[in-house]
Amino acid sequence: MKCDEVKSYLDEYFEGSLTDDVNQEIQEHLKECESCNNEYKLLTNFLLQAKYLKTGINTPKEILDGISDALIRLSTKAGEGEKAFSKRQLDEIKKAMRQELGKKDETSKPDRTVKKVRIKREIDRKTIIWLFVIIVICAGIYFYIDISKNNSPWSIKLISGLYRVNARIDNSMLLKVNNNLSTDPNSKVGITVPRVSRIELDQNSSITLLKAKDGDNRVKLNKGTLIVDSKVDRSGLTILTAVISVQEIGGRYSLTVDDVGNNRIEIFEDLVEVTLESKIIPLAANYICEIKKNGEVSVPYHKDAGLVLRQELKNFQYYNGGRSSLSAILSAATEFDALSLWYLLSLTSVYDRLAVYDKLYSFYPVPKGVTQDGIMRLDDLMLRLWWDEIEWQL
Repeated sequence: MKCDEVKSYLDEYFEGSLTDDVNQEIQEHLKECESCNNEYKLLTNFLLQAKYLKTGINTPKEILDGISDALIRLSTKAGEGEKAFSKRQLDEIKKAMRQELGKKDETSKPDRTVKKVRIKREIDRKTIIWLFVIIVICAGIYFYIDISKNNSPWSIKLISGLYRVNARIDNSMLLKVNNNLSTDPNSKVGITVPRVSRIELDQNSSITLLKAKDGDNRVKLNKGTLIVDSKVDRSGLTILTAVISVQEIGGRYSLTVDDVGNNRIEIFEDLVEVTLESKIIPLAANYICEIKKNGEVSVPYHKDAGLVLRQELKNFQYYNGGRSSLSAILSAATEFDALSLWYLLSLTSVYDRLAVYDKLYSFYPVPKGVTQDGIMRLDDLMLRLWWDEIEWQL
């Protein structure tokens, strides 16, 4: 391959766009021809230097022409009087310079997307910080309010005998959270629930104070009997046993856990709600309810209910008394037994339910919004509306 031909291919050779055969021929020629090799070195050096020129400059045509003239002089010297670069090659060099400068210029331009991402990250970071601060403040306020509700210890008043706290005879007259308070065979104590209630613990009884906060006081009756006397409605006092939890709506009641684990609750004044798992059982004043240790609830009965009615309620519920017992109950029932009849509605078959409905209706007609069909279907809302209508008249 001749010098002129090699020189015409130098730019493509530099870019690596020639075939392998042509590349091989040019490479061999450059090894043998010093003039062509000098020209190639000059071209290579020039293009490499162009990559490191200061970026962001829009090079004027006059400067490029000056560079072209300088290259011609250099090439003449390198080629010993013969021009090393043709006009086409010089144009290619200028073009290459512009491209290299353009690339540098593009890379030097700020990436607006990156800036936006950075700004967004800064905003997100600030948002997270502020959210964290707000959460910490709210948590602090919550814990402050929560701590301020603590009303432990509760004061103990000795009525008779001795009492024990955590199995030891105690004289501090204070009951703290998680303390166990027990009475002896001949002792009774009174416990003040700050601002809301008073608990009287009978002989041979034991309680544990589980929680002591205004609006959420919890006491577990382990065994024996206690009496709750509330000063305010919905005091926030809950008495628990192994079977039920009891919340008073207001008033006074007693709760007993016998040695077997059966529960008995008697309401002296106002209302109480007994919760058994997810079921709520409302109890009115002067009614007694027994709950077996397995969770089975007996039909509540009035404290003055006749012996026949009480016995037939047990026969019907536990001893397969059937229609015979039901007939005896309906015959013995008075208006004071109305809520016992109300509970029977849910225990009777659809065929016997109408007889219970008629008897109860004869004492207390259904209020507005309650229908016979709804009661026969055991509609929860209608049943409760009728219960409320009966309770306030007893």
